[in-house]
Amino acid sequence: RSPIWRACFNGHEDMARLLLEAGSDPDLRDTVSLESAYDVAKTPEIREILTMWDKSKTVSLIAQRKAAIQAKLDERIRTAVQREQLARLRLRQELVETAESGQLDRLKEQLAMIAADTETSGDRPRATAENSRNPTGQSLLSIATQRDDLEMARFLLEHWREVDADRYDLTEGQVSGEAQVYRCNPNSRDAKGW
Repeated sequence: RSPIWRACFNGHEDMARLLLEAGSDPDLRDTVSLESAYDVAKTPEIREILTMWDKSKTVSLIAQRKAAIQAKLDERIRTAVQREQLARLRLRQELVETAESGQLDRLKEQLAMIAADTETSGDRPRATAENSRNPTGQSLLSIATQRDDLEMARFLLEHWREVDADRYDLTEGQVSGEAQVYRCNPNSRDAKGW
């Protein structure tokens, strides 16, 4: 439960207003009851505050906060290792955002670029479909499942096998670096953390 949810549930109008102005997202839902702050608002006044709130302001505040966080991260980068870690983090975030928006073609492009980079460099993949997770711990497959995106889920479950289908240089059970980029574990416990 988010702070805005709790403020609305407990009937704290001034706190709800303060949290909104600080960039709190009134559309976040409780993970158990799936209720939003509006759904649990104790008073009609709080419901009115939420109804009248300009949601584009929340989007703008969240974007500003993300930009400030990124700027702080960039300031702290001192070494090549730290730069590489940040690049990996950003790649994973981009994959998650693409999956959450349901852009399968874009997701295929991003994974293909990562796979090509992996095959060229011979290094471990910078990001994979399995290790790219949202803040609640959901993998790309879990996100596709939650969105009921059958086409994306099928791609994530099956494409890695197709990648290695014509590879005769691999022994049985061995997976290429390219296939590792696409491979997902359908049994991972994403939603409960990792």
